[in-house]
Amino acid sequence: FVSNASHELKTPLATMKLLSESILYEENPDPAEMRELFEDVNHEVDRMSNVITDLLRLVQFDEGQPLLHRENVDLKDIAERVVSRLKPLAENKGIALNFTGGSAMIFGEERQIEQAVVNLIENAVKYTDAGHVDAAVKQTGSEAQLIVKDTGIGIPRDKINHVFDRFFQASAENRGGTGIGLAIVKAFVDLHHGQVTAEANADGGATFTVSLPLTQPGETIVEQP
Repeated sequence: FVSNASHELKTPLATMKLLSESILYEENPDPAEMRELFEDVNHEVDRMSNVITDLLRLVQFDEGQPLLHRENVDLKDIAERVVSRLKPLAENKGIALNFTGGSAMIFGEERQIEQAVVNLIENAVKYTDAGHVDAAVKQTGSEAQLIVKDTGIGIPRDKINHVFDRFFQASAENRGGTGIGLAIVKAFVDLHHGQVTAEANADGGATFTVSLPLTQPGETIVEQP
């Protein structure tokens, strides 16, 4: 874990050093070229910040951080809010981000559920260059389901079983991911006694399904120390 974490942090640092040296030793800098270099540095800073944030979340989970504030929350409301927030990101790439579904009440910590939803939908947008990403919430039996389907680059079938492993990236393309986001999704879903699965679509892209127990009668807000 430490070895992988160190590698993830070292890569953006090395890139920033090279970019900084290019700026530092340029005798007659072209403003447009300098702007482009600074944009690259800014991108690497954001990437390193995302790595650190994800690592801290994993550390908290590994230390047995409990659900601090469990309550009845509507998975539909959470997903709808996340889709609204990520729509500009999708529109900037020229793809559609859609949401459908009805109310599905679950008992859990809203912050963690929302983080899992963000990671799944943001990941789908990141790896989709054309077409659309569709998110849906529905009730199936005693479960609430979040389904995120995209028309992206897909997942090789021989790698499906590893997509939730820490630091694993199914694609060789570097799109700013840390290989930790889906591991966090699984950690939070497991903590809520749910399941998350991934499958490759026959026509390209991927589908992720999160299943969580519906709220049971008598479940109310629970605070934990």
